[in-house]
Amino acid sequence: MASLRLFADERRPSPRRNSSYYDTDLGEREVVEGRTLAVLASKLREAAARDRPAIIHLMTTCLPELVGDDPRPVMKRLEREFGVKVVWTSKTRDPGVSFNDVLSGIVAGIRFAKKRGPGTVILAGAPDDAAHREMTRLLGTVGLKVAGSMFPDLDSRKMRGGRKAGALVWVSPVGWEKISDAHFIRNGLKVVRFHPPYGIRGTVEWLGRVCSVLGRDPSLAACAAAPHSRALAALRRECRERTVALIGDQADLSAMVQRGQPMGFSVAAVLSEMGFRVRCLVLDPDGKAQWWGAGGGGTATAPGDAGSGSVEFLRFSTSAELDRLLAGGVDLAFTHFNHDPRLAARGVAGFCEEAFEVGVEGFLASGRRLLRRCRTRPFPRHRRFLAA
Repeated sequence: MASLRLFADERRPSPRRNSSYYDTDLGEREVVEGRTLAVLASKLREAAARDRPAIIHLMTTCLPELVGDDPRPVMKRLEREFGVKVVWTSKTRDPGVSFNDVLSGIVAGIRFAKKRGPGTVILAGAPDDAAHREMTRLLGTVGLKVAGSMFPDLDSRKMRGGRKAGALVWVSPVGWEKISDAHFIRNGLKVVRFHPPYGIRGTVEWLGRVCSVLGRDPSLAACAAAPHSRALAALRRECRERTVALIGDQADLSAMVQRGQPMGFSVAAVLSEMGFRVRCLVLDPDGKAQWWGAGGGGTATAPGDAGSGSVEFLRFSTSAELDRLLAGGVDLAFTHFNHDPRLAARGVAGFCEEAFEVGVEGFLASGRRLLRRCRTRPFPRHRRFLAA
């Protein structure tokens, strides 16, 4: 699959398995001179000729529609010449519709065997190679074999083993909600779509759901973390010495504390399960926010493992109050800014949901990654110079 971005907000997406990335590098001159489609056609031909992909995904913002460009004739010529399917999604086009159209053809091309083993599955929505390996390993512990993968992979030529699959198992369905499971159900596959397996409890629940749907012993899921018990204990011992802040208004904190959209998992719960002391700093200028029963602020210990940390809710109403809270021993803070001046001035390292990986080994890797960021903080005696 080759991915071609036209008029992009982000310069480059995260690396994907079996994917190539091309950028049109359009500037103001090409837009003003009306040469955007010519540049696009050239890049499309380059992607098709160099990589011979099964699918080219053209991603655009709203600018083609604003300047009156229509890439569809270019796409059709390329499909005729190279036999490659081109899928166009943009901010003004519903990606669910176009991808479902393409998916119908892909699934039909797999030509599933009449006799299929119930223990063979297709893995869908694995974020990267590490996630694919980890979830393949975990499914193997309950007697399931991964025969192929989809999303972001869409090349049916690499799905030969998938012909004998009896089920499609989603790792992370977040971002793929508009892709209908009906394509697979019509072809006789069972579908397991559950919350993504972040954290130990999330992973055990995910694996238990897979076992339940596919007729495996659900008790096997509870043993998923057993081989890593020593590593988990060591991680939690160090994490218990660190404090992580989640900052925002009630809507922001809901996204970080509750499981669901937009990330598919609770950042606060996973951090607490690692052993971190989690401080949820809630912007409440009117003093009216109702937050999980924490009247003027409250603390709750995460359920489950005795090594888990805690989640504390504290209100603030001014920038000065937030500064005081950040100065009170916070090591890390959730942020989507590459450089956050407020955090930098206090020597607080930043992170976002990209720091987390799925599965048990992903949980350990995520915790170690966050601890490394904690260790890179300036020494306490140096921090007073940062805000000067």
